[in-house]
Amino acid sequence: MATSLAQRLQKDLEEERALNRSLLINEKTWRERTEQAESEAKTARAECRELLLNLELRDKLNELNTNKEVISLSLSLYIYIYIYIYI
Repeated sequence: MATSLAQRLQKDLEEERALNRSLLINEKTWRERTEQAESEAKTARAECRELLLNLELRDKLNELNTNKEVISLSLSLYIYIYIYIYI
């Protein structure tokens, strides 16, 4: 009976150790996945900021081009009126 108890306890101990190893491997795997996901999220946030800055810059350039066109048209109209009146 003592031998049977010792064998059962040894078996339980081996199962506990196997479970512990499995849990440690799972923990390591999930830590690595978490670090990878955090790294990808950080990269995505940086890319998003860069995209927003590029869109803002594009809008400003379009605004400047529109203002340039208005100034150009105004100047052309001024010249046309000047020529029409004085020539």
